[in-house]
Amino acid sequence: ARNLPYPDNSFDAAYLIGVLGEIPARRLAIRELKRVLRPNGRLVVGEVFFDPDFVSLAVLQEEAGQAGFVFERSLGPRLYYLACFRASPVCADHSGSSAIRAY
Repeated sequence: ARNLPYPDNSFDAAYLIGVLGEIPARRLAIRELKRVLRPNGRLVVGEVFFDPDFVSLAVLQEEAGQAGFVFERSLGPRLYYLACFRASPVCADHSGSSAIRAY
């Protein structure tokens, strides 16, 4: 998931159910998902506690926020959840400053 073979802003949504913790470079994968989602595109992540690679909601919120996602809501208790994020139209450029993505 380091370089998905799709152009920027290709998809309306991405769904990862029980797989995020299995990805070795999880932060890079989340940033790559942000790249291929359209502005305001939806990212839905589902996790369950008994998975040995469980990603807590707090960790997910932090990592997704750093990648440019805005947390919308979650369903379920802390031991199993679905979390919904939106791809923010504001993204960080390579210099670290914020830039508005052109539509």
